Amino acid sequence: MKSTEHTYSSLLATEGGQWHFHVPRFQRQYVWRKNNWSKLLEDIQDDEIGHYMGSIICVFDESALTPGSELIYEVVDGQQRLITISILLCAIYEKLTYMANESPSLKENEDFIIKRNGIKKRLIKQLGHNNLYSRKTEWGLFSSGDIRYCLRVQPSTQEKNLDDYKYILKDVAILPEAQDPPYVGNRRLYKSLEYFRDHIPSDMEGLYDLLERIYNLTFIHITEATQAKAFMLFETLNYRGVPLSAVDIIKNKMLATLEQKGEDIDDSYDKWQVLLNYLPEDKDQDRYLRQFYNAFKINPKIKVPNISRATNSNVITIYEWLIKKDAKFLLT
Repeated sequence: MKSTEHTYSSLLATEGGQWHFHVPRFQRQYVWRKNNWSKLLEDIQDDEIGHYMGSIICVFDESALTPGSELIYEVVDGQQRLITISILLCAIYEKLTYMANESPSLKENEDFIIKRNGIKKRLIKQLGHNNLYSRKTEWGLFSSGDIRYCLRVQPSTQEKNLDDYKYILKDVAILPEAQDPPYVGNRRLYKSLEYFRDHIPSDMEGLYDLLERIYNLTFIHITEATQAKAFMLFETLNYRGVPLSAVDIIKNKMLATLEQKGEDIDDSYDKWQVLLNYLPEDKDQDRYLRQFYNAFKINPKIKVPNISRATNSNVITIYEWLIKKDAKFLLT
């Protein structure tokens, strides 16, 4: 495990070897709401500069790097904070762009140009024209127009989060093109943009002050070489934000164990999603896990010693034992 302290500005540096933070597609969707957005903005604006934002836990296997590849961290914990701050930066960028359009002289102001371009570089990295870029299938890279890009912070694909985020980047004029996902305005990512549009300052001084405060937010960046180790660390920490459900914890344990045993994690995730597609509500998922055990505990492969019935308080213990015993059997 590696643990280092960084400001937001150094996590998403614009020069040198740039890091990107991508949420694996099997991670849960963006779940923050208005109370989370308001609390974040309040903390940034009211606390002393350097407000502590907690830990960002990532998987990063240095041995797997190849020459010229992008430095992409897989985010295990921290996506809610990283994505929300990115959307907050989108709202600031949009207001600065509006000011430049209203006062064209700003487009020649060096300080203004540096600040506005700095936001963009912390949201996307432009890699070059499609016909000049050979690694077209590298994870996390995509096209918008005839240019290849890498998102500095990339959400999971759950609940159209990734599509919605790219649309937001287009909506604030950071990306030239992006698909218009149906009902994007009804989902949380776009609602967060609308919230910040209404609640951040509208004057230049206020926006500059907010930007400085964001760049000086402090994080502990923790990296592990494997998902299994990262998930184990993830379960031991006390989190701010929205807590994990029993299904989240069991899924993470399942996928980490299967990867350790040499199973393809994307295939395992797809099998897990088949189940969840039938059970879209969290309360139904939790109930299913309990009822599955209670119905099939007569099977020796399912029975957990000294547990006669699954309840809310012991369901995680049950499935941790079953996953350790035979995760592949349990998933199939």
